[in-house]
Amino acid sequence: MKRNMRSGLGLLLAPVGLMVAFLLVQGCKGTGNAPPTGGTGGDTSLTGTGGNSNGGSSDSASGGSTMGGDTAGGAGSGGASAAGGTTPGAGGTTPGAGGTVSGGAGGAAKSGTVAGGTMATAGAGGSSTPSAGGSGKGGSGSGGTGKGGSGGSTVVGTACGAPGQICCAGNTCQSSGCCVSGLCVADGGSCLPLAGTCTAGSCNTGACGGPGKPCCTSGTSTSTGTVCTAAGTKCVSGVCALCGNNPGDTCCNTTSVSGTTSTSMCLGSGMICSSTYSGGVCATCGNPGSPCCAGSQCNGNACCYNEQCVAEAAACTGTGTGGSGGTSGTGGGVCTAGKCSGCGASGQPCCGTTCGAGLSCRNNTCSSCGSAGEACCPGTNGASRCVAGTVCNSTSSTTTGLCALCGSPGAPCCDGNICSSGCCFNGSCMAEGTTCTSGSYGYSYGQCKSGRCTCGNSGEPCCLTSTFPTSTGCATYDLACTSSGTSSLTSTCQPCGKNGGPCCANDTCTDAGTQCLSDNYSYNYTCKVCGGTGQACCSSFYSTGPACKDPGTACDSSTSVCKACGAAGGPCCANSTCTGPGTTCKNSLCVVCGTPGTTSATATPCCDGNTCTSGCCITRYGGSYAGAALCIAAGAACDTLVSSTTGPVCDLTTVAGGTCSSTGTTACGGLNQACCVSSIYYSSSTYDYCAAPGSRCLSSTSATTGLTQYLCNACGGKDQRCCIDNTSYSTPTSLGCKSPYLCTYDLATGNSFCKGT
Repeated sequence: MKRNMRSGLGLLLAPVGLMVAFLLVQGCKGTGNAPPTGGTGGDTSLTGTGGNSNGGSSDSASGGSTMGGDTAGGAGSGGASAAGGTTPGAGGTTPGAGGTVSGGAGGAAKSGTVAGGTMATAGAGGSSTPSAGGSGKGGSGSGGTGKGGSGGSTVVGTACGAPGQICCAGNTCQSSGCCVSGLCVADGGSCLPLAGTCTAGSCNTGACGGPGKPCCTSGTSTSTGTVCTAAGTKCVSGVCALCGNNPGDTCCNTTSVSGTTSTSMCLGSGMICSSTYSGGVCATCGNPGSPCCAGSQCNGNACCYNEQCVAEAAACTGTGTGGSGGTSGTGGGVCTAGKCSGCGASGQPCCGTTCGAGLSCRNNTCSSCGSAGEACCPGTNGASRCVAGTVCNSTSSTTTGLCALCGSPGAPCCDGNICSSGCCFNGSCMAEGTTCTSGSYGYSYGQCKSGRCTCGNSGEPCCLTSTFPTSTGCATYDLACTSSGTSSLTSTCQPCGKNGGPCCANDTCTDAGTQCLSDNYSYNYTCKVCGGTGQACCSSFYSTGPACKDPGTACDSSTSVCKACGAAGGPCCANSTCTGPGTTCKNSLCVVCGTPGTTSATATPCCDGNTCTSGCCITRYGGSYAGAALCIAAGAACDTLVSSTTGPVCDLTTVAGGTCSSTGTTACGGLNQACCVSSIYYSSSTYDYCAAPGSRCLSSTSATTGLTQYLCNACGGKDQRCCIDNTSYSTPTSLGCKSPYLCTYDLATGNSFCKGT
């Protein structure tokens, strides 16, 4: 927050000649500013226009700036006179004040303090090969910071748009790059974690992310996309819509970085977003009758009253509710030269919710704000709410916070994650050479060296997940944290996406034929080649193709490995088929079938079509004990779940095809006979069963009595009911039918029938 400072007495008494020379050299603002912190490289989405107006005050008591102008400088043409100057420190024509070349060590710091605070220092250049410092703001005379490596606390605040940096507002990246999940990718670079490469702002070879194109998905996801990559776009209902440039456009989003949240905003001048949240629309601002522009500003001599512009000479009145400490809009005098005569100045009532620059509305009165210990001034998302050298302890534009000194070791980081020395880590400034720690257990995230904590780059410890837009603890999407733990002793950032290596963000792999798969149901996920014989089964979550690609193979569900299918002990082949003699598919594995036993423990399942080599095929219907059919030997108890010596037994004499009978009872369970009933269990568990091979118990209505009857009907043959119903509407299965027929669901009747030639 820029606030007017009183000029020091020493400057007022200086000779006039020295004063003029001083202003020409320094090129600072006539009113003076609090000393700047280190340069930030500027907004790379804009071209600078040179320094602004006159030089600042040299009053050391108030910390007057003796550095260059603090508005946009660098790549634009600076003024030839005192208003901008031709020297680099004044935002002139040579880069150094955030110019278009790499950010260097920055301009030298000037003297002066802020209310007894720490002397401002010039921004140091990046600790690794710097990228462009940006062609935007000149950082108050200090050079652009460049890109200080990737790791540690180098979430670069306002520096944005270059490859590897955060995206500027509205997905904006330099040189037709792509904004991929908050980070800029160079044109032609990988779009990880999205598919393909960046092509003129769009990813996946231009198939998604551009204006009017579908929103992109993660590299392996098959769901509807949510990501747009081109400048000035936003995903709306699955399509990338233009945003932020014209009235009526949906508002663009800013990029969320450490300590801030994403907000909605407009890119075009003279517009404001109707909401700071998702769903806002851009509207013209600044003219009488329209909303005030950002910072409660109106055009010309109009006044901002309750965040609505009032024409000059009109009464400052409104119907606002007052908001946080504001008035109810009962009147504020007359609008004169951009100010309401009866409200908005220091000590006056608030103009609804609005006060003049450097003031905030508290208890219906406009009071000073922005200095250390004072309330934060109104602002957006914590930006420009306190003077240089202080920071607001609230990131909400609707919640009043307090301005606290920032930038020194142990103090909060200043806006833009800047410290006067050392490193900004987890919101606090760390002294050079100290260990970057966080949490009650003091987990280590490297050492503070050259302005960054040594974490987040390849081979370095993983950072806190909130450090980077990747939210992975690593600086870029082509790195992954190799451990789910938080200790730097076990967690490091390593190249990801390769076969045998860690998965990238959003479970993405880059090597051909690989997927992000777990190791035998563990939580350790790695990229694996899948689908071949002996390889891991591919997952349907990442691909619509088969789990196993080689002919004659299927996924063994017990090991998640592709094996030869169809033989006993192996996985079932497609359509639940088994090719080995005397085998059937049970729980996705081929098992031996058809051999009768005397108990359920010694019996094998009935083969397809409810067939056995001899004896009876006992099938259960209804109740909670309905289950797979078993082959029971002649003379053995039919009801395999009942331990009774008097129950019916498998009888191949009375009915050669098989039935169940006992002394003094009527035979049941044979083909076209009544189903046998188990009455040993409670009514909720009572079930019916059949014994004849090739039959199942079905309900029907008696033609003579009109009552429901349960009979053992033939199943498994052509056009007969399947012995085991198919629950899939689209995929026939051999389970439940005699070979070569397949069990097919019939949509018209809601039943399954054996079909084929």
